[in-house]
Amino acid sequence: MDGLVKGILIPERLIQDVDQYPLTVSLNGSDRNVLGNFNKTDTGMLFEPVIPLSTGMEYGILQANRVVGKITVPAATGKPPVVTAIYPQADTVPENLLKFYIEFSEPMQTGNALDYIFLLDKNRDTLQRIFLDLKPELWDPTEKVLTVWIDPGRIKRELVLNKELGNPLHSRHAYQLVISGKWRDGRGLNMGKDISKKFVVNQRVDEQLSIDKWRVAAPKAGSKQPVIVYSDHPLDHYLLKESVTVLGKDGKPIEGEITLADRDKTWMFTPGTQWLLGTYKLRVAARLEDLAGNNLNKVFDRDIYKQKKNDNSYYERAFEVR
Repeated sequence: MDGLVKGILIPERLIQDVDQYPLTVSLNGSDRNVLGNFNKTDTGMLFEPVIPLSTGMEYGILQANRVVGKITVPAATGKPPVVTAIYPQADTVPENLLKFYIEFSEPMQTGNALDYIFLLDKNRDTLQRIFLDLKPELWDPTEKVLTVWIDPGRIKRELVLNKELGNPLHSRHAYQLVISGKWRDGRGLNMGKDISKKFVVNQRVDEQLSIDKWRVAAPKAGSKQPVIVYSDHPLDHYLLKESVTVLGKDGKPIEGEITLADRDKTWMFTPGTQWLLGTYKLRVAARLEDLAGNNLNKVFDRDIYKQKKNDNSYYERAFEVR
């Protein structure tokens, strides 16, 4: 057994005609129904949720707006989850910052992440209608890394939300991202304490990325020194890890280890074997972004009538190993 709760059996004596009075299941204190299917059995109705029920949480079974039963899934024991990283790591971000990544030590409960994430201004007031409420949420396959988008409708200057509510962040202002300690992991254990990240906001960045502006420090032949790329401003952490490849003299990717430093302004590649004399290339996927969502093909908040976009899959830049 994997310990997951994948069904609730509701005795026939507790319920009425389900064809006339449909059943629903909801998390206690929430007006959102749990997604799943009801199937008749010899003794009642079996509810099978799309996602296993969360340990440590109470659920209510309702029929015709009447609670017919409650069930609490036992909590697990062990080390509580912790936030292991928040990206961007930079303490200063552009006014049109597009997203945060929140990384946890354990797979977290999903579906209601925005109940536990807040953005506070310098007066510690919670800002409203900041984040994009995506369904489903953007978790990595391990459910340990969540991508949280600041609503693009608030950032793009020609859209209705921006005109009505303005840009979410303001230059020269200080903010604080807070992740509530009440958030539970998949075992039902909560973090226990709030985690926060303070940052200040600088002016907007509305410039297309260009690898020609990078400073590249080439290694020496016969060594296993890293080739180092320096950007003049931070780049998207996860896209930076995935978007740059080193090609050998034969045009094929070289095996090696990628390291990021200086709060995602520096990219380093250490090869598995010694460098040989000759010309190598950095191949960079066009989807690589800065913190404002500008990539190598286009500006995120662009005037579609005046600013063209490219349709390249990647860009390349050569470097010499001597």
